[in-house]
Amino acid sequence: GHNRHGEKEWTTEAIIVEHQENERFVFDCRVGDFVFATWGYAIAGTEDGCRVTEFFKDHRPESVKEMSMEISGVEDRVEHNGVGMAQTLARIAAAVE
Repeated sequence: GHNRHGEKEWTTEAIIVEHQENERFVFDCRVGDFVFATWGYAIAGTEDGCRVTEFFKDHRPESVKEMSMEISGVEDRVEHNGVGMAQTLARIAAAVE
């Protein structure tokens, strides 16, 4: 994945770690052998379609968070990812509606 935040740019590798068709899609984000986050989508049927939930887990130890902030320019990872997830889910909804 290629990421951008302001003037900062960085590239990571995503490895699919779980796939259940029409139910769940999960991938690890890594640099080399270091898995720093897991991201995924859960899909659940509803009466009038489906609900897609995006989630992430931060695996970074405290010792690398400052270096990560310098690379990405992101100070509050939870807030930043929450905004990005809302945008992604809105784009998915618009594409399928």
